[in-house]
Amino acid sequence: MFFPLIQVEEARTKVSETSTRMYNSVLEAHEKSKDLDKTYKDLTKDVQGLNKEKESIDKQRSEAIQKRTQLELDDKDLREKMSVNIKAKEDAAKQLEILQREIQDSTEELHKITPLYDEKVIEEKEISKGIMEREKQLSILYQKQGRATQFSSKAARDKWLQRKLMILNEFVLRIWFSHSLIGTLETVSSVVLSGLFYVFCGLLGAVGDNQQSESDIHEKKLQDEIHQLNAEVKERDIYIDSRKKEIELLQSLISQSRDGFNDYKAQRDKLQDERKSLWGKESELSAEIDKLKTEVVKAEKSLDHATPGDIRRGLNSVRRICREFEIHGVFGPIFELLDCDEKFFTAVEVTAGNSLFHVVVETDEVSTQIIRHLNALKGGRVTFIPLNRVKAPHVAYPQSSDVIPLLKKLKFSPNYTPAFAQVCLCFAPVFS
Repeated sequence: MFFPLIQVEEARTKVSETSTRMYNSVLEAHEKSKDLDKTYKDLTKDVQGLNKEKESIDKQRSEAIQKRTQLELDDKDLREKMSVNIKAKEDAAKQLEILQREIQDSTEELHKITPLYDEKVIEEKEISKGIMEREKQLSILYQKQGRATQFSSKAARDKWLQRKLMILNEFVLRIWFSHSLIGTLETVSSVVLSGLFYVFCGLLGAVGDNQQSESDIHEKKLQDEIHQLNAEVKERDIYIDSRKKEIELLQSLISQSRDGFNDYKAQRDKLQDERKSLWGKESELSAEIDKLKTEVVKAEKSLDHATPGDIRRGLNSVRRICREFEIHGVFGPIFELLDCDEKFFTAVEVTAGNSLFHVVVETDEVSTQIIRHLNALKGGRVTFIPLNRVKAPHVAYPQSSDVIPLLKKLKFSPNYTPAFAQVCLCFAPVFS
């Protein structure tokens, strides 16, 4: 009788041990899976960072290739220029040799011509000295001639004197007819004769006076031109001074602009460095965002698998109805409004159950409006919690060191306290 019981007990013990080992192996596999997921995420992040670096390196490589090509072209151009310059140098050397030979020939010829040139210079000086002496003698002769130089010949001088005498005779006859007395005539004749003498002398000096007046007029014109030129020179000096001041002002502006340009250039370099660092941060944040998006997609997929079909369809319908009909006052389902530590996830899921998918709204009018659209669209099943209708009862929690109210371990906005108090998980204690 006891042997079968002993065998059963041994079999049960073996099965229990096997179950324990399998459970432990499952836990270890689960932990390894978590570690592998974490490693995979880190590796994905590293791969994304390496891809960003690869893109940056490829860009730098393409720029380096372009610069290398440009430098090769520049090197080719420089080599061609060097060959052209070498050829030009050879041609210049040949021309230099030709010029040196010509210079040597010219120098030899110059040595031959120099004595002849010196003789001609001495001869020129003697001729110039003779010319100066003759010009001096000629000027002395001109001074001796006096006023007689105004007539080209003696006949011209006699003709001019006869014409003047005729004019004087007419003047004398007019005076004679106007006076009847002889004494008066004699007196007048003596006066006229004396006047004729002085007039004749004055006529002889008229030419010299005319020449003097012409020289005075010419001198006056020259002085006027000199004054005008001096005035123009002063105006030009004033204009030049104004231009100099403008140039100095422009130079100061140019120096200021150059200083400002250097400052802006330094700021540009600094901003470029900051932009590069921001690019690095942006790439890191982009990788982190991509990682979080992947996690969100995975979480949504797991949530879809864990959520009943009609409830999932109802939540999607509520979002679409609020968006299309612009309904406000919808805060979302319970599971989106709370947060807690990962070790309390199981307690929350077991305690709350489907209450996690209840949608919190501001008033019952909002819920009624959404339900009407849900029924019209046949969009699934949703339970609403209107905050204006919720009245949570007071619950006395057990006072013990190994019991903690689950409500104290949840993180949510105080505005949603009535809704969480309505859900049964708020009354459940957690045993430590």
